[in-house]
Amino acid sequence: MEIMGISGLPGSGKSLVSEIATKKGAVVVSMGDIIREEAKKRGESSKETATNLRKEHGKYIVAQLTIEKIKQMIEDKLATTIIVEGIRSPFEVNMFKENFDNFIILSIFAEIFCVSYVEIQMNDIKKRT
Repeated sequence: MEIMGISGLPGSGKSLVSEIATKKGAVVVSMGDIIREEAKKRGESSKETATNLRKEHGKYIVAQLTIEKIKQMIEDKLATTIIVEGIRSPFEVNMFKENFDNFIILSIFAEIFCVSYVEIQMNDIKKRT
């Protein structure tokens, strides 16, 4: 059983890594999906549910619910490789490490270059002259 967490800033490529892992047979468990599932049960928005869950059960409840879901998946033999998306703190990383032997965290870093359409157009025009 392999369980790996993926972390990184928005737009860094976390979803791309998860997509590739899924094609290789991994199952992705999203901490955001845990919140969305609970929101649906409660009839609340995801934002309200995230806030309410943390008020009711502490700030690491989403990680705990994710751990419980993964343990059930292992028990039911639903996956041999699990990727966890949405880990946000070193404390959450430690929670996963305490619950799963050999848990690793993969941090994704990507440089984002922003080039405007006007800059591209100007470069194209310069190439023609």
